[in-house]
Amino acid sequence: MSAFRVVLLVPSSHTTMEKEVPEVLRRVAAATGDRFTFHSSRMRMKTVSR
Repeated sequence: MSAFRVVLLVPSSHTTMEKEVPEVLRRVAAATGDRFTFHSSRMRMKTVSR
């Protein structure tokens, strides 16, 4: 059993990954017994383009 810290930086307009990554980590933790802490932050951007 190991412990991991996962950090995610996302553009200010993007929210999908902030919801999906913790769910994936919960599933991996349940299957492997590993522990995860998840930290996310939004980056302020002057312009966002596709």
